[in-house]
Amino acid sequence: MRAWVTTHQSTFLAIDTHAREVLRSHVWGLLVAAAWILLGWFIEAGESWVLLRLLGIDLPYSAVLAFEPVVSFTRSAAFFVPAGLGVQDGGYMAMLQGFGIPDATNRAAAFVLLKRFKEVFWIVVGWTLFFATRRSGPPAAVVSPDPGRSALPGAP
Repeated sequence: MRAWVTTHQSTFLAIDTHAREVLRSHVWGLLVAAAWILLGWFIEAGESWVLLRLLGIDLPYSAVLAFEPVVSFTRSAAFFVPAGLGVQDGGYMAMLQGFGIPDATNRAAAFVLLKRFKEVFWIVVGWTLFFATRRSGPPAAVVSPDPGRSALPGAP
């Protein structure tokens, strides 16, 4: 193994150098992406907090903000499990038990069902909007004002 790594050392160093240059040249884009991810975590935690409150579970937002990314990461790490079934559910149950919520198993099941129902709801809304805004025929042809030129930008 050592011989193989030594043989390919220059390739590894070139990859490291290129990755460092790319990351340094895209700092602003990386910061914007990180901000969007962070905002998504805050929104997901807010949604979970509201659903927990609807179920009568009174956890502070900071507690939900602490466990929501952990459960999401665990689901992502278990990518080999179809749709993360059971992984996310077990994570929520473990977190509720860890916070000492009475009847955590049943409450976690109700919480997961609400979250899954929310996903189904937005899927139905998305497909409904998709089909409602779909055209019934082929798109209209774009007529170029100059018969010798194409109406598409960048086309000859």
